[in-house]
Amino acid sequence: MDKSKVEKTYKNLFLLFSTIVIYLILFLVKDFIFSFFNMPNINSYCSNIMNIEYQVLIILISLIYYFSTKNKEDYKQVFINLLIGVLTITTYFILNSIETLVLSLIGINGNSPQVIKSIFLILYSVIMLVLLILINRKSYKKDIMDIKKNHKKYFSKYVKYWFFATLIMMVSNLIIVSLNGGNIAGNEETIRETFKVAPIYILFSAIIYAPICEELVFRRSLRNIISSPIAFILTSGIIFGGLHVIGNINSWIDILYLIPYSVHGLVFAYILYKTDNVLVSTGLHLMHNGIMMSLQVLLFLLGAL
Repeated sequence: MDKSKVEKTYKNLFLLFSTIVIYLILFLVKDFIFSFFNMPNINSYCSNIMNIEYQVLIILISLIYYFSTKNKEDYKQVFINLLIGVLTITTYFILNSIETLVLSLIGINGNSPQVIKSIFLILYSVIMLVLLILINRKSYKKDIMDIKKNHKKYFSKYVKYWFFATLIMMVSNLIIVSLNGGNIAGNEETIRETFKVAPIYILFSAIIYAPICEELVFRRSLRNIISSPIAFILTSGIIFGGLHVIGNINSWIDILYLIPYSVHGLVFAYILYKTDNVLVSTGLHLMHNGIMMSLQVLLFLLGAL
């Protein structure tokens, strides 16, 4: 048999197998994803609809992967990158979903001292970060070498994008709060309440955990999965913003908070697309959260919280 035909047959079999693997992974993690978004609590009719929609979604994702990879020469690397992306996102959802279970298994409940709960949550977050970084260790090593050489260029070039996004966030927040009778976003209210009872945990979570974890999950992993730059940037930004809003929607006005929460996700996704270095967006994300939390501390000290 001709060598090119053998290679073509091997490639088609590889793509077929990898497509099935991707579908099975997405199918197996459905319960964890539904649990993360509290979907098991919806009524049976809605649950059936959600199951059907999820099946359609993962079939479409699998088909998109197959046809978008079919004509690429580096199809093996595309599959490896996609697998790393799916594994990162899956690990994130699973560990978030079982957090309460692990908490109860070691005897920590609502009556436990807040200090003990905070220590556990910080340790749990560190474990999650270590796992996510290990999964992405190859690209992380590349990014570290790149950031050592180009950090000044990246910062001077992309800090203005962060500033522009922050300006949009502040203006849109002011408009939405005025429309909402002075009530702040549900996510912001949760952060403020948590800060009052567990300041060390919320500072660690916002300044260290969130930038590293969210950039790996919602930027690096989605970039591994979605090859189209526009589709990646839009998907990353909307999902990132949506996760900050979901669970706090009580009226149509609350949906508007997608704007201030999505704008940084869109900008960070664009920066990752341009640099192919997750540490650039992570650094700007860390800087942004650090500034926001510094303002929270200042308001707390002034008695405004």
